[in-house]
Amino acid sequence: MRVYEESDFGNLPPGLDLLFKSAGEASFFQQKAWYELVAAHAREDNSVARIYVRGSSHDAALVMRVDARWLNGMSNAFTMEYGPLIASAGNPDIVRQLAAEIGRQRPPKDAIRLTALDPKDESWSALIDGLRSARLVVRPFFDSGTWFEDTRGLDFDRYYERRPSILKNTFARRVRIERQGHTEYRFSAPNCDIEPLIADYEEVYRRSWKEPERFPTFMPNLIRLAHRLGALRMGVIRIDGAPAAAQFWILWRGRAVIYKLAYDERFSKLSLGTVLTMRMFERVLQSDKPSEINFGRGDDPYKQLWLPQRRERWGLLAANFRTFRGVKLCARSLAGQWRDRLLNVRGPG
Repeated sequence: MRVYEESDFGNLPPGLDLLFKSAGEASFFQQKAWYELVAAHAREDNSVARIYVRGSSHDAALVMRVDARWLNGMSNAFTMEYGPLIASAGNPDIVRQLAAEIGRQRPPKDAIRLTALDPKDESWSALIDGLRSARLVVRPFFDSGTWFEDTRGLDFDRYYERRPSILKNTFARRVRIERQGHTEYRFSAPNCDIEPLIADYEEVYRRSWKEPERFPTFMPNLIRLAHRLGALRMGVIRIDGAPAAAQFWILWRGRAVIYKLAYDERFSKLSLGTVLTMRMFERVLQSDKPSEINFGRGDDPYKQLWLPQRRERWGLLAANFRTFRGVKLCARSLAGQWRDRLLNVRGPG
């Protein structure tokens, strides 16, 4: 197994760069630029970003965050998807071997924690088998739900017709709002100056109901990255010249993620969040014709009004009984597994 520190990210061997490019084609959140962004702007203190690579062939890798006691996947609340980077699908053995090598590394860690994994991907079972072969106690756990819709061949009119009446009635307010005047819509474009829209978004967020961001530099830099890669779809409503609602989507290889949205609470009676979201659906469905639109992480009840299907992301906690803290985690993990069995809690599937 080879290990690359974050200081190496800008100068990786060609084989590993190709692995990132291949994985990045499938997912925006598997690009090297994404991991560099997380490492620079959304990482816990006293941790180090590392890439663990199987052997010298660079055919499988995991990007991890390492501290004194734990190994964590390089994922967090901003991550929609995470998993191993694999050179060739249909070969789970390379993932199994990589997971085993990570689990056996010295000096041993108390635990390994991976989140935002797809339990239906072949790498899921390979990760579990590899970690268990390294004599770790592995427990799967639910991470997050995602609401989505297959939008292949779906235009906005057909999408709108399928929506519940509560959304249609709220969207009808758009006409009343626009008749009042003093209302302006702003949308991102490929060659636009993105900084004014970022400033609008941050002002709206400060005046919204949301808690301040834990990593305040992450979101504006994500917007810049997505804009640079052609993946940004962003909209702002301004009332009397002041930003009142803002949101941005990430569109990558035909899949659109409604990534972040907020509205100024002073305008809550106007339901601007709903109005702007519908306008964004209209623009993206008409112009981009994505194969899927999803709401990212979270099972907030309102999301199923917009998107009717649901899937799950799961995590793995692998505890090491060869360390004192690992033994305690093992005991908790085993107790949790028995509790789940007694309560008939279903796992991924």
